[in-house]
Amino acid sequence: MPIATRIAITGLFVATLAFAQTTGTSPAPAPAPTPPTAPPTTGGGGGNPNNGGVIPQSAPSTTQQNQVPRIQQPVFITGNVTLADGTEPPERVLIERLCSANNVRSEGYTDSKGRFSLQLGQSLQLVPDASQSMLFDTTQGGFSNNNSNNSAGLGVDPYLACELRARLPGYRSSSIPLAGRRSLDNPAIGTLVLYPFSKTDGQAISATSAAASKDARKAFEKGLSEAKNQKPESAEKSLRKAVELHPKYAEAWVELSKLYLAAKRLPEARDAANHAVSADPQFVYPYEQLYRISFEEVKWQELADTTDRLLRLNPYEFPEAYYYNGVAHYQLKNYPAAEQSLQKAIDADRRNTQPKAHYVLGLVLVQKHDYQAAAQSLVTFANLSPNDAQIPKVKAILEQIEKALQ
Repeated sequence: MPIATRIAITGLFVATLAFAQTTGTSPAPAPAPTPPTAPPTTGGGGGNPNNGGVIPQSAPSTTQQNQVPRIQQPVFITGNVTLADGTEPPERVLIERLCSANNVRSEGYTDSKGRFSLQLGQSLQLVPDASQSMLFDTTQGGFSNNNSNNSAGLGVDPYLACELRARLPGYRSSSIPLAGRRSLDNPAIGTLVLYPFSKTDGQAISATSAAASKDARKAFEKGLSEAKNQKPESAEKSLRKAVELHPKYAEAWVELSKLYLAAKRLPEARDAANHAVSADPQFVYPYEQLYRISFEEVKWQELADTTDRLLRLNPYEFPEAYYYNGVAHYQLKNYPAAEQSLQKAIDADRRNTQPKAHYVLGLVLVQKHDYQAAAQSLVTFANLSPNDAQIPKVKAILEQIEKALQ
């Protein structure tokens, strides 16, 4: 999308804000959008040339990589911690910096209201600074755990692989990425949310796997390997053998469902996922398959029901489910529920891998006649995904809002 067009859209939003203060005229109905497309699956970049909506940063030049070492400036951050229901934590909360699975650094504590103000790396402890153990090795083409050099002095982002999180017994924390943070940046980093652990949470590992025989497990593992190596026919054969040997092998049924869904064999994908649910109702991944199948089949009520069930089992590990849930409720004209789910999807998506959530939220807000907020959501989507096929419709909706508010 040309820069001039992006500037025009942003300017339109500014005009919308100005008009919103002087009139309450309702715009004409927005053009009916096509059903929103699916966001990228976990771990993938989707079809967006901007890698899931995140505008890529320019690669450092050779000159930048060979800069003379310099002393790293202190990085200050401020933010707050809240419980999932918006209330303050029951006690002071530890703030941690996680840079790899085994490298965690305590940065400090919140006050009694859940607020924190910290300087990264200031807290003294015996554990080495995790961010300094992740050096980019240009000779190996990846990260190295060599601590003989000072990554801060090499011009390498010391927080590239780091996230901030909160720790309080009995709660699970959201996280905030620290990549690219510099000393002169705005210190306000946002809100960390604590979710209470629940005894009714779904399971990420099926209890049925432990009962599988040696031959069934061998066939399952072979099927996984064949699927990874792009051999779907061989993978299907191996996974079929696994479920024949162990009919309640929920994980094998889920992998079969994935194969069928990828091949657009939707009835077979649904049948396999349902077998997994029957074998282990607390296993969460069959529900992920089922809601994706519902989306493909344009079954909005079923999509809403399945995502609701999955999010009751585990509201933490499936941020995409909030997006799908929001799409379903939008199509069902249940706008309050759609707005709530889409906002949760956006809050959980700190890397902006699901820009479509902003688009659908904008459509919901138009239906609720909240035109100022709708314009803001639509402009955010346009800036995150300037080449998306929905951009012409976004411009048309924004133009209608502007005309009506003049």
